[in-house]
Amino acid sequence: MPKSMPIIEARNKLTLLPEQLAEGPESGDETLDILSDEKMMRALRQGIREVAAGKGIPWDQAKRRLQR
Repeated sequence: MPKSMPIIEARNKLTLLPEQLAEGPESGDETLDILSDEKMMRALRQGIREVAAGKGIPWDQAKRRLQR
């Protein structure tokens, strides 16, 4: 059964990919799981389109929401 996660978590994992791969190839396994999950990738692409259309929120505001 595919693992699901909120789009913000998937986006965060993808942005951390370069640092994870620098630590070792096994650290990128979760990211590869996301990339191979079509449902998660559709959600990620939708989020990217929304940000490009100006529907995003500043990173600091997003972090505050996640910390609640």
